[in-house]
Amino acid sequence: APTVTLVQLPNGQTVQVHGVIQAAQPSVIQS
Repeated sequence: APTVTLVQLPNGQTVQVHGVIQAAQPSVIQS
């Protein structure tokens, strides 16, 4: 089943990630 993960960034932004949770790793989002 599709997974929607909400990732809250330190700056207050909330990113909605669709798919595997592995794709939402902080090391990937952090840039």
